[in-house]
Parts: sequence; structure tokens; C-alpha cells
Amino acid sequence: MPDSTHQLQLRTRFGTHTRALIVDGHATARQMLAAQLRNMGASQVVQCAKAHEARQHAATRPFEIVLCEQRLGDGTLGQDLIDDLRQRKLITLSTIVMVLSANSTYPVVAEAAELAIDGFLIKPYSLGDLEDRLLAAFVRKDSMKEIATLIESGDHAGALAQCEQRFQARGAYWTHAARLGAELAIRLEKLPVATAMFNAVIDDKAVPWARLGIARVMDASGKPAAAESTIKNLLGAHPTYVDAYDVLGRIYTDRGDYAAAAETFRRAVEVTPHSVARNQKYGILVFYTGDQAESMKILGQVVDRGGLLSPDFDHHVLLLLAVDAFKQRQPEALGELRTQLQKALEEQQLSSQAPRAEPGAAVADPQALLRRLQRYAGLLDALLATLRGDNAQALALLETAQKSLSENETAVDAAIALLLVLSTLCQANVFIPQAPAWVRQAGLRYCTNKQVTEMLARACEGFDSLAEPVRAAHAHINSVTRDALGAAVAGQPRQAVLQLIEAVEATRNIKLHEVAVATLERHKGRIDNPEVLQDRLDALRVHCGAHTGALLHTTLQGL
Repeated sequence: MPDSTHQLQLRTRFGTHTRALIVDGHATARQMLAAQLRNMGASQVVQCAKAHEARQHAATRPFEIVLCEQRLGDGTLGQDLIDDLRQRKLITLSTIVMVLSANSTYPVVAEAAELAIDGFLIKPYSLGDLEDRLLAAFVRKDSMKEIATLIESGDHAGALAQCEQRFQARGAYWTHAARLGAELAIRLEKLPVATAMFNAVIDDKAVPWARLGIARVMDASGKPAAAESTIKNLLGAHPTYVDAYDVLGRIYTDRGDYAAAAETFRRAVEVTPHSVARNQKYGILVFYTGDQAESMKILGQVVDRGGLLSPDFDHHVLLLLAVDAFKQRQPEALGELRTQLQKALEEQQLSSQAPRAEPGAAVADPQALLRRLQRYAGLLDALLATLRGDNAQALALLETAQKSLSENETAVDAAIALLLVLSTLCQANVFIPQAPAWVRQAGLRYCTNKQVTEMLARACEGFDSLAEPVRAAHAHINSVTRDALGAAVAGQPRQAVLQLIEAVEATRNIKLHEVAVATLERHKGRIDNPEVLQDRLDALRVHCGAHTGALLHTTLQGL
């Protein structure tokens, strides 16, 4: 007689309201799995074949169990779908997540092991295999329930304390607790704690995710060269570990080594050829490093493969494709891109109650995303107007974009987009008398470091005379900073802070603001009425945007 113990246990654990989501491109496999889950006691089983269908289902109802094929028929990796659902909080730490695959080779199994999933099933599998995995997952979830509850309630410090207790005692599922705890420690900037947890896991299992965690801690500790070396060694042993490419690409981007970042994402794309996020990061980087023909090929494929339907899609791609269509004098192609952008704009206007996340962000501000799409729409309209011969209309649209940039827009990608279109039109012999002044104004506001400056300058490279004002603006910001710090050293700290405040009022440059805050804090005891200066700085802060370390990532979407 077949052993019914597992089924009885599972019926008890499923309860009366358990929902399961099956994502598998094979209809027969889906139906068989759905029948098995219903027999075990699942109250509702939803089936779908494609990633975007899974996202739609997960957005409308919670699922306690998600079973996903490793490689879906639409080209999406199960890893990317699971990561996306987690990022958008459509599944939680309490959700049981299992991956299915007909491929049992080591790279596939190792890849699945890095997902922090609850089980991996090789097809064909027996009913007993499925029951074993589900029971083990339920036991593990129960063991980690208190930690998961604290994390989901936002009590990250409390959750870290629980993880540390489990870790120190080497209690049940301590490596799972260490993985969660290390991530929490990095978020809470307790880097020695994260290092200890990752190293302990490496000593116990030498798993790739722990080695990558050590590299992330090195990078966060201001040791990017050590992080780079660690990741390269990791990739030498695990060349298909795509998360490592993501981190290495970001390190190169922070350094301003865009060519190395592009090469890193090229290798990541080889491993995950259908990943929208990695393909567009690669394509965007290639565009700004000079090989625009290759960039158009890559970004065109992203759109042709249905990338517009992906929540990872970055509409900066449409802007770059539109610039190319303008250069090729293809008004129909440019018009189609404008139509696609209009659809996205209308969808965002309707979905403000359910904001989607931009790549690299947890959940995007719906109004910020709406402004971004409107900004791109205006720039595409300027390109279209120029192709129609209506330069006056194009100039009016550019003036609107520049006014928004100077008055209330804090995102650096707004400046890059405007400068790219300006240089494209100037290269096409469109006379824009205000262009140098607009470029200088943008440079004074956004040139906070060498990396951002070079990205702004690269946006202007189609018309070299506009790239120089960007670099000159950066030099001016550095000069203002040196002069102010010199005054502070010379015994005039109040004058130094005033100089910086006046410069911030004129430029809205966040680097100058940060230097002013630091100078005031350091010399507060030698400045009369420092609270007056602090009030002025507090009032300016909202107009300056992200801190300098985050500026570049608002452009490249979290590379």
C-alpha cells in the first residue's frame, strides 16, 4: 500500500485557504502538477505559461506556494521572475518557492541553489519527491517564521538580532539565518557582522553566494579593488553565476570604467540572453562608450522580444532608439517609438495606485516615473518636429524641458536625456542659441564627481563643443569647493559655509551642499548662530536631489 503519511501531513499544513501558482511553459506538466497540489489540499491552483502572466496573477492575489520552471518558454529565466516577484513584494519570505527543471546538469542545479529557494525538482519527479520537498519547506518556514515576520514588519534590527542568535548558536537552519542576517547587516551598515556570517557559511559550505556577499561587504567598506578581485576569482570557478556579473558591473560603473562595465554585462547577457534588465544595461553602456551601432542592435532586440511588457524595461531605451531613428532620418520609426512611449505614459497615468518599480529600485515613485515618461515624450516630440522642418516647435519643446530641469527636476537622467537630444539636434545643424548656456547650467547642477561628469559629457559627444562646458562646470564646482575649504582652514569657517551656501543657491549642486553641511558640523563651535546657516541648508536640501553616490545610478538604473 502507498504511504499516505505525507499526504495527511500536507493536508494539515495546507489548510483551507492555500493558493498555489504554477509557472511552466508545458501545458501537460502544469496540469499534472496542479492535480497533485489539489489532491494535497491546495484550495486554489493558478496556472500560467509566461512570466508576465505570473506577474499579473501575483499582483492580484497572494500565493503561499510558487512553483516555477527554470527556463520558461518566453525566454525568461525562473531566477529573474522569482527575483522580480520578491523585489516587488508580490511574494514574501513566508512564500514557499520551488524551481522545476528537466535539465539536471551541474550548472543548472548550482544556479538554482543560489536563488535562496525552498526546493529544486528535476523532471520527471515522483509524487513522493514533491511531497518531501514541500514538507521540508513547511518545516523550514516554521523555523524561520519569527525572523520573517520581523523583516516583513520593517523591524530589521530585531530580525538581525534573531538571525545573530540563531547564527551564534548554530541552531536549526543557521545558514539560512546567516544569509538573511548578512543581508540585513549590510543594509544596517553593520559590515563586520555581515563579514562574520558570510565567512562562517564559506567555512561550512563554500557556497558562491557567501563569497559574493564578502565581495559586496568589501565594496561597501571602500575596498572596490579587493571586491573586484574576489568576484573575478568567484567567476573563474562559477562562470555562469550572473549575480556576480551584476555586482562587478556596478563596481566598474561606480569607478567610471564604462567599457569594463559594458564587457561585464556582455558576459552576463551570454549567460542570460533573454534578460531584459541585463541586455538593456549592456546596450545603454555600449551606447555611451561609443559603439552606437552595436547598441542599436542590442536595444532593438530588447524591444522586438517584447521587452516593453517587462517590468524591468527602462524607457531610456526608447530615447536612444529615437535618437538613432532621427539620425537615420526615419520619421516612421521615430513615430512608432513615440506611440509606444505614449502607451506607457497612459498606462502609468492609470496605474498610479500600483506603481511599478524602475530597474534597480524597490518601488518607484509613481509621480517621478510619470514625469520621466512625460520628459521623454517631449524630447521625442522635439525630434519629430525637427524632421517635419518645424524648428520653432522643437525649440519650444526643448525650452519646456530645460525649464523643468532648472526649476524642479532632481534626477540626473533628466539632464543626460536633454543633453543627448540637444547635441543630436546641434549635430544636425539645428541652430539652438541657448544650447551652451543650458549645458553649462546642467553641468553646474549635476557634476558632482568624475563619473557623472563623464556621463554628461558623453551625452554631448555628438557635438563636441557642448561637451567642453560640462567639464568646465565640473572644474568650477571643484574650484568653489577648494576655495571654501581653504577659507575654513584659514580661520574663516563662517565665510566658508556662506560661500558654499551661495554656490548651492546658484547651482543646486548636491556635492556643494554636502560639503557645506560637513563644514558647518565640523566648525560649529567656532561659528556664531550656526542654526541660521543650518536652516538655510535644510531649506535647500529638497532642491538638490540624491546624494552624490546615488546620482549615477538614477541614470543607469542601478547598475
